Amino acid sequence: MFFASSRWYFVAYCHLRKAYRQFRLDRIKTFRISSEVFQHKHPSLNTFLQEVAEERELHHVVLEIDNHQAKFLGDQKYYNGYIRSEQGETTTRMEFLTPHMEGMDKSKVISPPELKTRITEIVAEIQKNIRS
Repeated sequence: MFFASSRWYFVAYCHLRKAYRQFRLDRIKTFRISSEVFQHKHPSLNTFLQEVAEERELHHVVLEIDNHQAKFLGDQKYYNGYIRSEQGETTTRMEFLTPHMEGMDKSKVISPPELKTRITEIVAEIQKNIRS
C-alpha cells in the first residue's frame, strides 16, 4: 500500500489485465478471498513505482531540505508525488516521482512585486546550491 495524490492505493496482480496494477482503495466496492494460489513472484514496491514512472514519464527527484522548513510541507508533498523521506541531523532528504516541469518557464508572476524579488533570490540560492 502507498499514499499518493491524497489517495491510498495498493498494488496487486490483476488477472483481467495480466499485470500488476495499482488500485485506489476508495474505488473498491467488494472483494473476496479466493482459494486460487498465486504463483508469480511479487516485485518490490520500488520496482513497481519505477515501472509506473517510466510508463507515465515521471522523474525521480531527490531534494534535501532544511529540517525546519521540511516540517511545513505537510500534506502538500503528497500532491507532488512524494515517495519517502529520511531525516538527517540538519536536513531531510525527500524523494518524489513527478512529471516533467516543461512549461513552468512560460509562467509569469503578475503580482505582488515582492514575489518577483523573492523568486529571483530563491533562484540565485538554488544556483549556488547546485554548483556546490
